[in-house]
Amino acid sequence: MKNYIINKETLALIAELDGTRIYEKNTNFFVNLSPNNIVKSSCLFYGCSFEGRLNGTKYILGLKSKIPIIINEKNNIIFFPTDSIRKSSCNWLSLNNINNCQKNAKNTKILFFNGIELSLNISKYIIDNQILRASRLQMLINQRNY
Repeated sequence: MKNYIINKETLALIAELDGTRIYEKNTNFFVNLSPNNIVKSSCLFYGCSFEGRLNGTKYILGLKSKIPIIINEKNNIIFFPTDSIRKSSCNWLSLNNINNCQKNAKNTKILFFNGIELSLNISKYIIDNQILRASRLQMLINQRNY
């Protein structure tokens, strides 16, 4: 697959050596694009640049790093990075598809509502913090739209 657009079914974009493993509610597959490129092209597909989304979130939340992004406001598609977006190892997770996360020995297990589980080499604290940031963004955007 040469291109991919994030949608409501997208759970996670996991960085691999030469591209991204995409997890959707009923399947997973590989594309030859980085997670960041997928996020950027998805923002454009839905009518806004990645930089515009990034700057909007920075303004609303006052953040400087690991900034969550609203991919599609109408469909409430919000993703957050697990690391600096400058790193090729940065994964992106869908806020509204995560049910829970649990600490393992060295990893954190992400549990999605559909039963899929992903273990990521990242601390539970970082995941919890990213979920809080993305949830706060969602709440503030919803307040501004009513």
